[in-house]
Amino acid sequence: MRTSCAKLVQHGPRGRAGDEVKGERVSEAPESAVPTATPEGGDQPPGEASSGGLEYAWTIATVSQKFGISASTLRTWERRYGLSPSARTAGGHRRYNGADLDRVQLMQQLLDAGIGAQDAAKVVLSLDPAGVAAALVDVAQLDAPTRGALSPELATETLVMAAAQLNVDKIGRTCAQVIQERNVAEAWQEVFAPALDQIGRRSKEGSLPRAAPHLAAQQLAVELGSAVRATRSRTDRGGAVLLASACRDEHWLPMLALQAALAQNGIASTTLGTYVPLEEVAETARLLESKAVFLWASTRQPLHLGPWRPLWNLDPRPHVVLGGPGWGDPAQHELPTGVEFCPTLGGAASLVRDHLD
Repeated sequence: MRTSCAKLVQHGPRGRAGDEVKGERVSEAPESAVPTATPEGGDQPPGEASSGGLEYAWTIATVSQKFGISASTLRTWERRYGLSPSARTAGGHRRYNGADLDRVQLMQQLLDAGIGAQDAAKVVLSLDPAGVAAALVDVAQLDAPTRGALSPELATETLVMAAAQLNVDKIGRTCAQVIQERNVAEAWQEVFAPALDQIGRRSKEGSLPRAAPHLAAQQLAVELGSAVRATRSRTDRGGAVLLASACRDEHWLPMLALQAALAQNGIASTTLGTYVPLEEVAETARLLESKAVFLWASTRQPLHLGPWRPLWNLDPRPHVVLGGPGWGDPAQHELPTGVEFCPTLGGAASLVRDHLD
């Protein structure tokens, strides 16, 4: 899916909405490019050569006409955000090459998607020419209807780019399609978790808007909730399975994913959410007569008996399944009877299902 720099130069810059402008080559004389030694509309004095050493390049007037962006806006992007052409003539006149045109197009598409100019410029400038070309391919796929099953790689890249554009509708539709095409446990491991990790990491690095991780998580939560509601009429009594985060762990999406995975197998469950003390988890399990309790932890949690006494003292004691990286390596600990650890969502769903039979 990645487009190389060589291919970009060979095929020329793309037009609007991801359509390729065929027949344009930097190494030949495209209609929209001028020899740097030839004047065009008075923009360049005769005989002036490009300081970037390019034989042919696009003037700012041509770029403005090509993309429908005023020359003053192009100059503003350069002055405020550093989005400048790669070359200038000896007289200081701007000259854009094919990679520069791709950057301008990507900037325009991100702005059209509703991303602020500063965040959009950060995204564009964080990518090398091959990355910009690949992003344009992704944007073209985002704008086109999705046909057929999404591979995990394409689904992940689609979610990341939709988050970069703050494209709420595309995030939701992609999540819904992934859930429809595969079981939720598989979708979490292969698509949602990797996508959320990339979005969060790139947001911290500054190449994605700060709001991107929150927006992606919220839309995924909506679609997981829809998957649960769609199966509610054919699921068992919800109280038999209780899902909660350990102590003050704030991560709640894995619980929603497990709830949806169980619902796909006809098992209803009750989710307590985050920041619920273990005493309240134990009390809820007692009142609902829960047969299984799933506890997710993404932050470090103790495995010694003390904090868990309220849950261990229940009679009958529900089977407890621990999930998430916060438990460290449970193999190094002696887990109490009736407690199991499973690192994957699918495995946790299977364990819970087994203890309901």
